Amino acid sequence: MKQFLLLIILSIATTLPYGQEVLGFEQEEILSVFKVAAAVLQLGNLIFSEGERTKVQDVESLEAAAKLLCVEQKALTRALTHRKF
Repeated sequence: MKQFLLLIILSIATTLPYGQEVLGFEQEEILSVFKVAAAVLQLGNLIFSEGERTKVQDVESLEAAAKLLCVEQKALTRALTHRKF
């Protein structure tokens, strides 16, 4: 997890000047894009159990994704494990 966050910080540090100068993005917008990308990568690490009720087994990745997306972990879990009709 720490290595993953370090990689994101390094990516931001190397991409930020390019995004600001060439593309005209604000620093906050670039950071938001990296947070969403990091959250998607964390969601890709999730493992779900099968059975009567689907459950998320990897709580650490779920916590990280929820934090990056600025949502409650309980809400994210429900969105990932319940069907909506």
